[in-house]
Amino acid sequence: MKRTVLTTLLTIASPLSLALDPACTILVELSEAKIAAPAWHAVSKLDDFETEFLKVDGKFFMKNAGEWMPAPFNMDETERKTIDSLRAGEIKVTGCTAAGEETVQGVRTRAFTYTVEVPGSGIPAVQTRINVGVDDGLPYRLSSAAGETKQHVTYRYSGVKTPL
Repeated sequence: MKRTVLTTLLTIASPLSLALDPACTILVELSEAKIAAPAWHAVSKLDDFETEFLKVDGKFFMKNAGEWMPAPFNMDETERKTIDSLRAGEIKVTGCTAAGEETVQGVRTRAFTYTVEVPGSGIPAVQTRINVGVDDGLPYRLSSAAGETKQHVTYRYSGVKTPL
């Protein structure tokens, strides 16, 4: 369960975690674009644990033990709360740097790297690299490392349908 919660938080929160760094304004916009997107599909691997999340027409789903189920929370609302935590200084972001352009899933993206910390949480700082669509401002790939824990998330936005 702890791993599922950590995977969910990193999947949702990592792209948001830059609201206060002027160099990372584009990533705040990325969060807003993702909230506004009518549908997305995220595949997240945290070490050897893989899960999937969907948003379709304002409804959220997650794959648990190979079965799709309604998500137990609204992922857009969680993303909004994370943005609020950033603005309140509860999440610290440093070292935001542009890292060039790359093609991800056939989409031209700009890559950014940064470090996220949640002071007082006991969780190690997360080193993150995210690829943001040049034309649509949406996340397409996120890779992060916190201590020995590694995560990789891919997102897609077309052809996403409800699994139930």
